[in-house]
Amino acid sequence: MATPASKKAESPLVVSAQSLEQEVTRFEEIVVEGQRLEMTSDKTLQRARLLLESCAECEQRMAGQLQAFVTAMQEMQERQRTCMEAVVGLAQRVQDRVAERNLLLDRFAALGAKAGEINAPISTVMELPSDGPPPPQLLEALTQVIERTDEIVNEADLVAKDARAGDWTDIAKEADTLKQQVQSARNKVLQAQRKIAGSAPS
Repeated sequence: MATPASKKAESPLVVSAQSLEQEVTRFEEIVVEGQRLEMTSDKTLQRARLLLESCAECEQRMAGQLQAFVTAMQEMQERQRTCMEAVVGLAQRVQDRVAERNLLLDRFAALGAKAGEINAPISTVMELPSDGPPPPQLLEALTQVIERTDEIVNEADLVAKDARAGDWTDIAKEADTLKQQVQSARNKVLQAQRKIAGSAPS
């Protein structure tokens, strides 16, 4: 069965730990053999000397492997420190983005409230009878409504632009929709204003 191409090579820390473990195991095996050895002949004494030499070689190799393991541990700690710094940066970025989005949402909510405030006067104008003289001061009231709709349209446009600049496409879309709705209402009020102004006695 083929090894997956995505499988990463073992890290230096794992390699050094495995090498050290293997060497310690080998050292233990030599020690156990030496403890069991009955030195009753020249041959067994020669074997004991060889085992002592092997122990010395193991100790020398383990010293190098321990140093390699310490170096690998230091590298691992550096990688951990780098990740922790990245996490702090990510947390700050999330906090900044949340604050930016909340600010845009607050501005959009304020726009929605302003748009709701002009619904009643717009409905009143739309329900006026087509015949008969207009009520007194109606033209002035309509002018004020148009000014307020212009203000909302401009603010909605700014919110949409700021949202797009910050890659908040959902807020930008909502602001554009509100802008279009208020513009449509403004056009109706403007038509009513012109109609009333044309029918008002000179």
